[in-house]
Formats: sequence, structure tokens, C-alpha cells
Amino acid sequence: MNKKGLLLVNLGTPDSPHSDDVKAYLKEFLSDTNVIQMPRLLWQPILRGKILPKRSFKSAELYQKIWRKDGSPLMVYAKKQVEQVQQLQPNWIVRCAMTYRKPNIAETLKEMRLAGADDIVVLPLFPQYSVTSTQSVIDQVRKADKNINIVKSFYNDEAYLDLLARDIREAWAKNDYDRLIISYHGVPESYVRRGDPYVDHCTATTQGVLERVGPLTPEIILTRFSNHDLGQLSGSNHT
Repeated sequence: MNKKGLLLVNLGTPDSPHSDDVKAYLKEFLSDTNVIQMPRLLWQPILRGKILPKRSFKSAELYQKIWRKDGSPLMVYAKKQVEQVQQLQPNWIVRCAMTYRKPNIAETLKEMRLAGADDIVVLPLFPQYSVTSTQSVIDQVRKADKNINIVKSFYNDEAYLDLLARDIREAWAKNDYDRLIISYHGVPESYVRRGDPYVDHCTATTQGVLERVGPLTPEIILTRFSNHDLGQLSGSNHT
């Protein structure tokens, strides 16, 4: 009997915290033209000659500090997500994959088909769409199977916003906080100027959450790892 399938996709993780595996992961990740939008002839010599030799060792040291006995933290929690979703949808075939390294998206989709999944939905675990994250998932899925449904974003989904607001309210009630920090990963300004909607999606998420949370504090601090000022975009202060 044919079944529905759900593939949860996250960014990726090295196979181990050792420098060789970290280098392989970084090479795959930073060779993605959605992530680094530079001509390959210009970028690849920089990546292979300067960045990978230095960054692989430093990143490996950081991975070793957080690596668990049962593996990569991201992979451990990805598997737990699959288990929990599978309990909620026992008649579905639920799996996880990574954009970079393992489990591979195309191979996992093939395995799901062989297991009986006829109608598969791919859910990239990035609420806000960005060409640097979601688009790479879309590209890999389309290359493997053009007919699979993909959730492009869920930054303004009512259930998602309700859950974020609930978690903030519950955490706020446990302590005497005076600041709420809403932090997003950043993307280069040049990507946004070329049409990446990530900043707009982040702003919409923030506004939706704050509407549900209510007035917790007169000052909201928003932080990002880029030069874009989400604070000004949402009418709040920032650091």
C-alpha cells in the first residue's frame, strides 16, 4: 500500500569532528554557488588555497567541544525530530536528510520510494526562505524528482508563530528579564539587493511573534550576523 512521506531537511554536519571530515563538509558547503555567489574560477582557488587549510582545523576544534558521544548534535536532534514526527504520523514514512554530507537528499528520497512512500513532501527546516539555504534544498530535490512537493517557507505560518510566542511567554514568566533578544542568521546585503526575501521574512516573523506575545518590555533588541538592521526594519532598538 502506498504511503505519504515527509522528508525533514537541515543544513548539514561533518561525519566526525576530525579535521579531514570537517574539511570535506566545508568544501561541499562553501562550493555551493547559492551560498557563495562568486565565479567558480575566482572562488575555488581562494577556498582551496586559503580558507579550507586554515578554517578546517579551527572549525574541527570547535566541533570537538560540542560533539556528543552519540554523534553530531545536529544529527542527534534530527533523528529525535524524526522519531517524534513519526509518532504523530504513524502511517507516514518520515526521514531526515542534510543539504551537505549525510544523509544525502537524493539517496534518502530513493530509499523512501522503495519503502513505499508515493506522495512525498520535503520540509526544509528553515522558516524564512533564503537562496543560501532553502534554494539549495529545492535544487537537489528537483534534480532527484521534479514532482515532489516542497514547503518553500513557513515564516508566517500561524502555528509556527503561536509556538514561538508560547515559548517566549513561558520563558519570560520564569525570570525577571528586562530584554528580549530575537536573533536571526544573516545573509550578505548584496544577496538581498538581488531579491533574496530573507530579511522581509525575518521581519514578518518578528512582527507576528510580538503581536502574539504582547508588551513584555519597552525595548526589544534584535541581532543579526550581517549589516542589515532588522531593528530599524521592525521599529525596535538593536545591538
